[in-house]
Amino acid sequence: RSRIPDPQDEETFLKSKLEWREADSHAGMLALYHDLLHLRRSDPVLSRHDRAATTSLAINDRVLAVLQRAGDECCLLLANFGPGIPFPEVDRGMGDRGVGLTEAVAGLFGTLPLSLAQTQWRLQLSTASPRYRSPGEDVAEDGANGMAVSLAGMLIPAHTALVLALLPSYASLD
Repeated sequence: RSRIPDPQDEETFLKSKLEWREADSHAGMLALYHDLLHLRRSDPVLSRHDRAATTSLAINDRVLAVLQRAGDECCLLLANFGPGIPFPEVDRGMGDRGVGLTEAVAGLFGTLPLSLAQTQWRLQLSTASPRYRSPGEDVAEDGANGMAVSLAGMLIPAHTALVLALLPSYASLD
């Protein structure tokens, strides 16, 4: 704890201020923050701050899933901190828990008519998008935001976060 800067110290404040002259070299990260803040303000699910309607699940030591609901609508965040992984492995469950994502969501939010892999989602944001990369950084995939996707055959790219919204025709989770 002694290495954590004092947030009340003026020196800490001055060191944490953005250097706007460096914005070009960090344009990808700046665009990501901009888009995440916009999504949080504009999405009907993410703009609600209801802890009771949010659940998270560590699928294994490298994949985290967070699901948030607002009525019949829901958003799913899949964060992969390791190498690329096919969604069926995430949904099947791994490690000691053996609980897959669909099973965990059903237990927390009621029964699902289909597995999450069988539903259609809109990709709202993928950190694999070239828009968020730094100059010279490799691009894993296009990450076409706004595209309708099925999770069944999806590969969650390495070191990537995906924000997905359940399409209205599949929105009844109860």
